[in-house]
Amino acid sequence: MGFCGRNFIKFLLFPAALVPFLSGCGLLFYLTEPHAHKEVRQAGYELCHIESCGPEALAQVFKKLGIPKDRSQIGREIQDQDHIHYREVLSLVHHDFSRITCPPELLNYCRSQGLTVEKAPYKSLSDKDIAIILMRGRNDITDWHWIEWPNKKDAIETFFGEDTKILCAYRLSFKKA
Repeated sequence: MGFCGRNFIKFLLFPAALVPFLSGCGLLFYLTEPHAHKEVRQAGYELCHIESCGPEALAQVFKKLGIPKDRSQIGREIQDQDHIHYREVLSLVHHDFSRITCPPELLNYCRSQGLTVEKAPYKSLSDKDIAIILMRGRNDITDWHWIEWPNKKDAIETFFGEDTKILCAYRLSFKKA
């Protein structure tokens, strides 16, 4: 029978049986996820992303710009535009990766909403500007945060305490005709 028959099946099943133990807590989350998470996931979305800082910051910025969208709608639309489903894959390693909103994805979403996105030096922002800022703390894996300007400007430089690093700021405005 050689490597085909039973030995081949054992060869395939052994690594498959190890996956849940080697993948961190990502898979375990789905075994015990709260009902609200399951309901949203069954509709094709990740609730933790919808409730994360990317959609929340955009909701605040959009409100200031007069765009009538809430965090839930924004989070779902961002997920609809994700054609590679990286959040789903990364969440198998650790569920918190489902919260990620990558800069290109967030900026493309803003552009799809008719906004002009201009990278700007953080120190150049004025109270009249509307912007979204990406910052990082000490931990390169878990300490990332999107925050809106000017609503939260007093919290930006100390968000992660003395470890706060402002990575980039993007000024948002409506496209000029």
